[in-house]
Amino acid sequence: MTDNEFKEIIRLLDLPELAGINRTDIDFRTENIVGLVSKTPSFQSPSSPVYKMFKNLLIVKYTLHYKQKDTVEEILGVKIDFPFLSMGAINSTHFFGIDELLIYDFYIRNRKRYSRVCDIGANVGLHSKILCELGYEVDSFEPDVTHSEICKEYLKNYKNNRFNQMAVSSYTGKAVFTKIINNTTGSFINDKKKTYGPIEKYEVDVYDSSLIKDKYDLIKMDIEGSELDVFKAFDESTLKNTDIIAEISTEETRNELWEFFKSIDISVFSQKLGWNKIKSKNDLPTSHREGSIFVSRKNNWID
Repeated sequence: MTDNEFKEIIRLLDLPELAGINRTDIDFRTENIVGLVSKTPSFQSPSSPVYKMFKNLLIVKYTLHYKQKDTVEEILGVKIDFPFLSMGAINSTHFFGIDELLIYDFYIRNRKRYSRVCDIGANVGLHSKILCELGYEVDSFEPDVTHSEICKEYLKNYKNNRFNQMAVSSYTGKAVFTKIINNTTGSFINDKKKTYGPIEKYEVDVYDSSLIKDKYDLIKMDIEGSELDVFKAFDESTLKNTDIIAEISTEETRNELWEFFKSIDISVFSQKLGWNKIKSKNDLPTSHREGSIFVSRKNNWID
C-alpha cells in the first residue's frame, strides 16, 4: 500500500484529526493498547482524549487490515476467524472498536469468576464466539433473520453454545421486528425506538426474560430499547448472583432505568464516568456513543 492510498483511507473514514499519521503509526499490537486502557478506568470514558485517540486509530487499523486480508484470525489472543461483513453503515471493523475490545478484555479477565453467560442481542455472534472459545457455557439470542443465519453458522461447532433465533422481552409470544436497512445492528422490536430511512418489518418470536432469571452469572445485553423490559424481570435475589453488561439505547429508557435502579439494592457502574458508580440520572448513558453500564451487587468492572 502506498502512502497516497493510506491517506485516501483516512480521508474516506472522515478522520481529519488523523490526517498527519503515517502507515507505521498503526503498527501497534491491539493487546498492548487494550492492556493500557484496561488498567486505567478514566481512559475508558468516551469523553477522554486518550479514548478518542485510540478509538480512531483502531478504526484505521482494522479498516486497513480488511483491505489486505479476508479475516481477523485472532483478537487479544483468542481465535475468532472473523470475516468482513457489511451491515449497512456498520461493518466488521466496528467489532474491533475500543468499546467492544474492552468488553472482550472483561471476558478474558473474568474467566474464573463467571461460567454461564447469556448473550442477548448476539448480532452475528462475535461476542458469543469469544465467550465459547474462553470456555464459558453460552446461550445466544438474536431475532434478525440474516444475522441469525450468520451467527448459527459461525457458532455451529461449539458444543458449549445454544443459539436461539428470538428476541428477549417481558413476555412470550410474537413481536414486530423493525430492521433498519442502513444499520441492521440498530434494529429493534415493537415501538422501542424511532427510526429514519429504509426499513423492513417482519414478525419474530419473543422469549420472556423472566425465564432466564437465576440461570446465568453474567448477561451481556445489546437490545436496542428493550433493556428495561429485561431488567424489570429481575429482582434483588437474581441480581445478587447475576452481573449484567448493557447498552442503553434511548433517553427515555435511561430515565426509566434510573427509577428502577433506585428501587433496588444494586451498584451500577457507568463507562461514561470511567466506571465509577452512578449518583444521578445523568450519569447513565443515553446511547452506545456514551458507553455501557455494568450492574453488579458484588463486583467492579476493574478489580
